[in-house]
Amino acid sequence: VAQYNPAFTFAAASSEISGGASNSSIGSANFQLVVARRLLKFTIADLWRICAPTGSLDLDLLAAVINEAAGLTVADMVTTIFDDLANAVGSTTADMSIDYLYDGQFQLNLTRTPGPYYTMLKPKAFNELQASIRGETGAIQWVPATAEMLAAMGPGYKGRLNNIEIWDHDSVDVDGGATYYHNAMWGRGCFAYTEAPVADVTSQLPPQVFRIDAGNVLIVYEYDADNGITEVIGSYFPAVVETEDNRGVEINSQVA
Repeated sequence: VAQYNPAFTFAAASSEISGGASNSSIGSANFQLVVARRLLKFTIADLWRICAPTGSLDLDLLAAVINEAAGLTVADMVTTIFDDLANAVGSTTADMSIDYLYDGQFQLNLTRTPGPYYTMLKPKAFNELQASIRGETGAIQWVPATAEMLAAMGPGYKGRLNNIEIWDHDSVDVDGGATYYHNAMWGRGCFAYTEAPVADVTSQLPPQVFRIDAGNVLIVYEYDADNGITEVIGSYFPAVVETEDNRGVEINSQVA
């Protein structure tokens, strides 16, 4: 994928009859999205079908689970590269706090990162952020988004604070010594992803193979009569890459 520099200014003309401008380079940088196959497989035995109570796992439900896993997989791949970001704020020996959220916001402003901004935290780190917000005084305590951030919500999207979308996700990694989390804040253009379509694979499968082409996910059913099992296999071909390092910042917080 080609990248370019959009930030230019006009130069003053050397005189009324001579422009004097020199050629400008719009940039020659690029990044690559390299797709690779990922798999999710479930196996159901004939004996399970006979003995299982009504409402137990069936093929249609497993197919729905596989399809939903695509979004969770991309999120997992993005969080894995948070620690590749060059800039970092927070602390490896302290809890997540509103101060660290501001530090991330300030860092992205210094690197001229366009909005909107997003923050993804480990669930424990988000709880610590909530605890920190409870003790805030001054202007922020009167902002409606502050109350929203303290409200109980399910996993995932938590709301907006300082015009930053805040999420929590189990996939946020820890460092090698498992002492601190690699949370992150980023702006538009920091990461990119793609999903290879599976139509070419689907069209070339033997006609007797039962499959579902979900656009970005291929689901195949296979029956092994000898062993009496049905396999449900999902194939997914995603790629995730960090496109511009300075458009993101790692926010560290301790594990303990």
